[in-house]
Amino acid sequence: MKTLFLTGVCGLALAGSLGKFPLNNPVLPPISAQTDLASPNLWTYSDTLYQGDALDLYFNTPHGACMGVVNPSGQFFYVIYPRTSAVGKLAPLMDAGAFTGCARLRVSTLKLKADPYTYGVYENQPVFTQSGRYRILIGDNLHIDDPALLQTLDVQYIHKPKPKKTSA
Repeated sequence: MKTLFLTGVCGLALAGSLGKFPLNNPVLPPISAQTDLASPNLWTYSDTLYQGDALDLYFNTPHGACMGVVNPSGQFFYVIYPRTSAVGKLAPLMDAGAFTGCARLRVSTLKLKADPYTYGVYENQPVFTQSGRYRILIGDNLHIDDPALLQTLDVQYIHKPKPKKTSA
């Protein structure tokens, strides 16, 4: 069995070195066969937000039961999780069970508060507090090592009101 495995590994390495099957550039199926590329599981139509804007998130259903946000400083916020896990004054935006069937979610950049996942903090805190890239995470377990098991979306947030359009 070990010899069979070793032969396969050596064969792949040899093929890669000959350029027939480059190991760093795998052959992918056509885009029509890649449902993740053809129809994303998590998306928005506005990936740049200003203070006071609403973030509209769209999902294919069913999807993961939990949602988190990572701010530009790397701080993680639990937004949606099972209500039974809430402690103190912490509360999810909605219960995880109801979230799995949710096709659209609108959150206000001014009003969204969530569990900052910080030891000793038992009250929801504002999420959108600084300019930069925010990453939204969706999954059944947000504490995993394999990011391929999560749906992610990045949005750019500017922590000031949207500039008024001037007419020329």
